[in-house]
Amino acid sequence: MFGIIAVVISMIIISPSPFLNTEKNLGWIEVALGIFGLATSALYILTFQISIDTL
Repeated sequence: MFGIIAVVISMIIISPSPFLNTEKNLGWIEVALGIFGLATSALYILTFQISIDTL
């Protein structure tokens, strides 16, 4: 669940949402990509664990 929520948050930060009232900024994009990397890692670990359990 953490991975899915973190991916959504990082995508909201990367593409400036109208409700955030912010402009694109390199610093925010770097933070969002860091969050995105952690989130995708969390999603991959869960997927691999499910694959191992089914074997």
